[in-house]
Amino acid sequence: MRLHYATNYSDASHLRPYMCAWRADTGCSGFFEPDLALMLMELILSEGFLSDPDLPGCEKVAATQIPQEYLDAEYEWEQATSIARAFTIGKSEAAAVSNLMVNVPEDAAAFLTNSVRSRGMWRYISHDVLGKDLLNRSYTSGVCGLEHWKEELRNTDELVMLMVQRLQSDHDALPSKKAFSFKEALEKLQCCGGFLHFLRQLKLMSPPSDYEEAARSLRLQFASGYMDPDLQHVLANSFPPGDPSAVAAFRRIEKEAKESEAEKNLREADCKSVLLKIEADMAMLKGYFPDETEAALKNAKDLKYAVVSFDATIWPANASQVSNATSVLSQLLAMSSTHMGWVLYPILQSQTTQQAMVKRRHLLDLALLKGQVSLGNSVQVLYTKPTSTAKDSRSLAQPALATFHQTYNDPAWASSEAVKQGKVGPCPLLKIADFQGYDDTSKPGASARAEQKGIECADAMIDGLLDGMQLTDSDRVFWIDLVPNEFAEFSRACAERNWKNARKVLYVGFLNAKQVARATRSLRDYVYKGWDESSAAPAKTRPPDEQESKPPPELQILAFEGGRAVWPRPLLSRFDPGTEEHSMMAAKKAEFDAAFPQSAAETRNPAPGRTSGQPQRAGGLCDFSIDGGLEPLDVQREISLAAVTDADFEAERNGRLGMSESKAGKPAVLIASNLNIWLGNGADEDMTFKCQELFGFGVGAFEEKVANIVCREVDYSS
Repeated sequence: MRLHYATNYSDASHLRPYMCAWRADTGCSGFFEPDLALMLMELILSEGFLSDPDLPGCEKVAATQIPQEYLDAEYEWEQATSIARAFTIGKSEAAAVSNLMVNVPEDAAAFLTNSVRSRGMWRYISHDVLGKDLLNRSYTSGVCGLEHWKEELRNTDELVMLMVQRLQSDHDALPSKKAFSFKEALEKLQCCGGFLHFLRQLKLMSPPSDYEEAARSLRLQFASGYMDPDLQHVLANSFPPGDPSAVAAFRRIEKEAKESEAEKNLREADCKSVLLKIEADMAMLKGYFPDETEAALKNAKDLKYAVVSFDATIWPANASQVSNATSVLSQLLAMSSTHMGWVLYPILQSQTTQQAMVKRRHLLDLALLKGQVSLGNSVQVLYTKPTSTAKDSRSLAQPALATFHQTYNDPAWASSEAVKQGKVGPCPLLKIADFQGYDDTSKPGASARAEQKGIECADAMIDGLLDGMQLTDSDRVFWIDLVPNEFAEFSRACAERNWKNARKVLYVGFLNAKQVARATRSLRDYVYKGWDESSAAPAKTRPPDEQESKPPPELQILAFEGGRAVWPRPLLSRFDPGTEEHSMMAAKKAEFDAAFPQSAAETRNPAPGRTSGQPQRAGGLCDFSIDGGLEPLDVQREISLAAVTDADFEAERNGRLGMSESKAGKPAVLIASNLNIWLGNGADEDMTFKCQELFGFGVGAFEEKVANIVCREVDYSS
């Protein structure tokens, strides 16, 4: 290791920190500050080497004074040959030093310097990347088949800064650290240049407010690397200025902007229509007064089995959605050995490339491994195509993954036949002519054909996973849909099978507004159909109340139940908070509460114990109010427990069933023989703590086994 130093650091204050010390052959794994370099030299001079430097494998340290001309601010740093001779370093490293001192933008050089300090250089960036002008001002990455993009891909300060930021984020995301080669860095620079070019085009076409929000989303996706295959494909197959919509992420942003404008117009018209109907309903309700509130009781049972689904058949355009979903999947699988992840991998179709598909699978696997999720149970999903005269090129197989958290050695879902055999199906695909959202003029593309499989196919997939599971009648199975497909087919499959004799599967889905709108109508149809066919449901037409002198009014939006006016709960959530429509609806709600105060009061505080003699048919909207006027527990309230002296507590302590000791900020917990729970404070100060669990639910397991007892004879005479 050759260590260069300056005899007078005040004279060298203009030198950049990365010029203090480096290895003469391959660079240094971490740069030295001048004071650290001086300390190292003093230790060697005073203490000597800790090992014999003449032995093979030991490095010698040679301290060489930096020539005086290099301490001069006017020195010509452009001459790489002179730098190599003065510092006794190679030509490649000398070229890198020259570019850093002269040609690389200062902000980018400073960012790169700070990045290398904590990461080291030889596994971060090679000398070729710096020495071959890749980060220099005015360098163009329009080479290797991209010469027609020469001017658009020319370096600017913004482009170089984006490039070094990508180098850092991509390096940190690699599981095994390796310095980027010149070819790899060139491809990244081309992607950076293409991204900024299309971002500038988007700015010219978009209003300022819309552009800022879109740019933030696009920069996040680009930083994750998900956009690179599309950018490389567009640059290689188009000519300047190009079309931003050719890149999937930009196309999605443009499509969402158009849909947002259309949705806004529809929302305004919808709001006006709803307000007119509400005014008509309120006029008809004048003279009626609320009579009673019918409370709905919702019994919740403990979760037993769960399938956490991640449908990546069509890769999400939003990179943060993939990152967040894999993180949530890992956390859910870590909660219990009865939880299984079900991941459908991307498949090859004409609107994507094989390179992009393989990269996305790899990115998904890396994210799962990062969450300590196993990748050992690969499953093939087999499909059958319906009989049709139309050309159907859909794949008959799709790779999937049945995954568990690495904490559990014997997960419950390991007994599933799908996990054992490594296959599910055959599952019948939906006929293309029956696809939702398309007609004779709007045909589904390749990605839509791959994504929409149908309810019957989703139901068959659920049955395949449940096959072999020894479930009892009391066991509850949940399907948690983290990343559903566009039509949320598993939600409708679960709803449909729950009204049949098949094993019931409860559905929990993370749906966007469009998926909710498409699925809600189908789900309500299943609910109402099942309720109508139930023996517990009252007659559809109930007899009028004997005490009621007027027939119930015919309302359009508002409801009339139990002799009182009802404001539908989802009505306010129909429009997003902060919009003008939401404010108008809130004002109308306040007007309704003022016109029918008794109805509003009973909606907030239902009267306990009041029931009607005649059972009433359920209204059109579910009521999840708390039965008997009870309110949910307020976890923000303060509780001051009664204090008991240690002497009075002696009997409880001696007859305890179990006890945990007090720790810093945590109370002692004791369970007495009479099942009373006591909290203890072992500190000399008052203890204040937030609402929290007293016992470690879900972290322990009970195992019954024979204990081996060994008896030994002991001689006490000695």
